[in-house]
Amino acid sequence: MYCRKCGQEIPDDSVFCQYCSEQLVTEQPKKTVNYYPERDNPTLATQTPQVEPVSNVSNPISEEQATKLVKSIKRKNFFKGLFKAILFIILIVALAIIIILGYQNCTGQSEFSLDSIISIFVNPINSKNYDKIEKGMTYDEVVKIFGGQKGVDFIEVSVDDNKSTIYVWYGKSKYEYCTVEFINNKVYEKSQIGLK
Repeated sequence: MYCRKCGQEIPDDSVFCQYCSEQLVTEQPKKTVNYYPERDNPTLATQTPQVEPVSNVSNPISEEQATKLVKSIKRKNFFKGLFKAILFIILIVALAIIIILGYQNCTGQSEFSLDSIISIFVNPINSKNYDKIEKGMTYDEVVKIFGGQKGVDFIEVSVDDNKSTIYVWYGKSKYEYCTVEFINNKVYEKSQIGLK
């Protein structure tokens, strides 16, 4: 005899193939016989079936007890559903906080605020916010304009008591950015390329 799946030769009395584990012997389908008492025995068609009360139930319950039991089960199911809904909402909020904190960590944002949450969906490094930067502003004021995103420290030079630092803020791509030069932590010059 040969296996119908892998084609290997196997003993004739095998139930499974020893090579691929295919079941070789299948159970024969059971034959069903339809019996219609009214059709096969006409006297049954005219008789009314007799229903006997169930007598082997040890503790029958009253209708009031059954109603209480059903209400109790419904109440338990309601609280299970409510618990699951609350747990789901807590998980969603926790996930959102983790995403926001991770984004803030990657972008260097220092504060957890509504602006920082909005900056995840709308990039605050744009020409509209760039135009708000004025000479004399501090670094922290510029960071606030850009939704809490800290600039990348590009160049820092100190001459005598004057410290000049140039920061870069990137927009949606590396081809959209602005640079702001601070002298003694006050905006001195700004420039941008490709901000929309």
